[in-house]
Amino acid sequence: MRMIVEILLGLGAIHLGIGCLFALWIQRSVLERMDPAVRGTGLGLRLILFPGLILLWPLLTWVWWGNRTRSNRAEAWVERMWPGRARRVHRYAWQALAVLVPIGLAMILGWRPTRSTVDPFPNGLPTVSVQQERP
Repeated sequence: MRMIVEILLGLGAIHLGIGCLFALWIQRSVLERMDPAVRGTGLGLRLILFPGLILLWPLLTWVWWGNRTRSNRAEAWVERMWPGRARRVHRYAWQALAVLVPIGLAMILGWRPTRSTVDPFPNGLPTVSVQQERP
């Protein structure tokens, strides 16, 4: 079990490392071409987008490379994801999360260790006697 956890943590670290590099690259050179509305925005928006770019880098890479045959990738991005398809994707994501989050919480609560049934004080609670000296 420990080896499985170590492997999963290693894969997660690799995913986050690649995601950080991808997020920096996409914000530097690609984001404005993918969505022209990003042009001229400040650091705040880019900080908000950064965690999502880190986690969703495989999806964004797939979409980006899927559009490479088109001459203008920004137009292809808007054409593929706006507005009906984006709304459908958001609806499906919301429905999936509405089902998966309670299942995940139930699994966490189910796997939590139970309280010990062994009595830590079989002979009763220990007592401490305090004797005061009389002057």
